[in-house]
Amino acid sequence: MKVYVSVQTHSWVTQEADPDDSWDRDNTAMAIDEVTVYKSENENTKRYWYPDLEVDAEPGDMVYVVILRYSDGDTFGNDDGNYDVADVFKTEIEALELQNHFNQWKPEYTKWGSSRSVPFTTEFNGKEYRVPWAGYFEQYESVDIYPCLVREDPF
Repeated sequence: MKVYVSVQTHSWVTQEADPDDSWDRDNTAMAIDEVTVYKSENENTKRYWYPDLEVDAEPGDMVYVVILRYSDGDTFGNDDGNYDVADVFKTEIEALELQNHFNQWKPEYTKWGSSRSVPFTTEFNGKEYRVPWAGYFEQYESVDIYPCLVREDPF
């Protein structure tokens, strides 16, 4: 069954920009407040949530959402708590296996050591996943599992 994941968040400024530095910007952080999984066949939901995740579950069933947490930024500031929904599983064991895979994933450095030769994806159990912290400014924070009851399509 195709499901859609909705993630509700809030964010705040952790360090205000230096008013005397025209290049500086606020540093921010984000927290996840709620993760919801919907069964849906409605094409309109694709523009709002993480679409095209497949799981063998029906409304009322418990599923496990794996969310990748990372920081991002640039030369002028940093944003903590970013997220990417990796997958949804019927069992907690499957979710824990993917969590373990990501927790063990390490970037590969070039022979010069200063720039990364990093794959932006990783494969696990025959499926390719994006690695959101595989960039120059991005950093791994955590891989979290959210148990959720599947709900009916709200539309």
